[in-house]
Amino acid sequence: MQRRLRRLPARVTVLFVLALALFSGVGYRGVWRELVHSGDAGGDPPSSSGLAQVRRRVGLQPLAALFARVRGTRAAADSPGSFRFGLRLVSWDATMLDAPDSDANAAAFIRSRNRKGAGAFPKVRLMTLIEVGTHAVIDAVFRAGSEQVQARQLVGSLGPGMLLLGDRNFPSFRLWNEAAATGAHLLWRAKTGMLLPRVGTFTDRSWLAVLPRPGTGRRRGTWVRVIEYTVTVTATCSTTGTVTVRTELFRLLTTITNPRLASAADLAGCYRERWESETCYKSVKTHQRGPRAVLRSTDPDGVRQEIYAYLITYQAIRHLITQAATAEGIDPDHAARHSPGLRHVRAWPLVILAEMNDVEHPSRRLVEQRLRNRAMEALETISKGDSGVREVGLVEYVEQFFDVIDDDAPWHWREWTCFTSHEVKALAEVQRLLRAACVATPDVHTEDEFIGSGWPTRIQPSARQALEAMRARGRFREDVEEDRPSLPA
Repeated sequence: MQRRLRRLPARVTVLFVLALALFSGVGYRGVWRELVHSGDAGGDPPSSSGLAQVRRRVGLQPLAALFARVRGTRAAADSPGSFRFGLRLVSWDATMLDAPDSDANAAAFIRSRNRKGAGAFPKVRLMTLIEVGTHAVIDAVFRAGSEQVQARQLVGSLGPGMLLLGDRNFPSFRLWNEAAATGAHLLWRAKTGMLLPRVGTFTDRSWLAVLPRPGTGRRRGTWVRVIEYTVTVTATCSTTGTVTVRTELFRLLTTITNPRLASAADLAGCYRERWESETCYKSVKTHQRGPRAVLRSTDPDGVRQEIYAYLITYQAIRHLITQAATAEGIDPDHAARHSPGLRHVRAWPLVILAEMNDVEHPSRRLVEQRLRNRAMEALETISKGDSGVREVGLVEYVEQFFDVIDDDAPWHWREWTCFTSHEVKALAEVQRLLRAACVATPDVHTEDEFIGSGWPTRIQPSARQALEAMRARGRFREDVEEDRPSLPA
């Protein structure tokens, strides 16, 4: 409980820390302005040093407690894409986050090394357990230790009715039995060199084997079902046209020993859903934090506080996406990219502050004004052509526009009263060209490849025309409703 009300209350400080995770590339005072959407809210804005001090004062526990409240599954029993074989699909995996290079962080976290020496930044290993269908975070750990150690810390969040997917770093006798003891079923990839003698063969060519207990000479262990199959990947280089073919053997272990419940083919098809863990990390590390970005904090507690903030805001965005998908009866995994949800949450931070202070929520008109301003910011990037791609990266170059202007989205941007008919026509042309660029470059993955395709230069004139049309009217304020823009472009 907060015992003394200071100039910046603890509850507002928590909101500020969450906003830091939404506006990762913005300084402290800039984030504060985004949070309150006004330079005069509550008098002069706090100084950067003052904001840093109250952030340290609020500490780690409020964020940890908030994450404990918001984490968990989101899919209902009838949610499309969330269940297979009557089991809720979940997955776990780990990733690395770069922390600032300070003595405190170097002592607390991992310093990667290779033959050339130590890495530039200390790294924090984050491991999450996610719900595959909604990408919601069920639980997460980011303490010191290997993936196996972190996985054992997540076992308590497993339970009956789940099917846990895991890659080949996880199978061990101890971890397998600890996870299976929760009542959850397991489907993990194993290394092909793992010795698993065939005890019996099922009709679908999977077989029964024993996962041996260490120290028993392979005479004791746990029954597992083994599925083996090959995957062939054919890739064509976009620049040279060279075709490469690679075939890889996959071996899966599962606790589902009855082929009538799940055939080998169905389990092999299900395992690919494990990659949704990678998609979740892309949402946090690329869309939300920013590609190749480093966390802010130079002390370990600040780093941990920051990671909690990323997890909380990520979970809030997934909750909004799942709600919207459920209302439309579609698979939350296919309903929307993470980035549009992020962009809309960035446009709505005052809603959270309003709920905390019992004041009126922003109106639809006010939100549309803010989103029109975001569309102008996207056009400013696209109108720079090749330099715009290099400035923000390939993903953000495309996504920041579609976050607002997208005919496939449910918010019907063409009907917003903040746009004129001329602006709608100009924006629609930019949207058409961006869609055509995406269709024409399916195998392009880098900024240089996209620039080499010529599409940024081709889109640039239309983006400039749209931006000029919107600049002619100016920008809307973001704190009060206006009939017409009152701010200069």
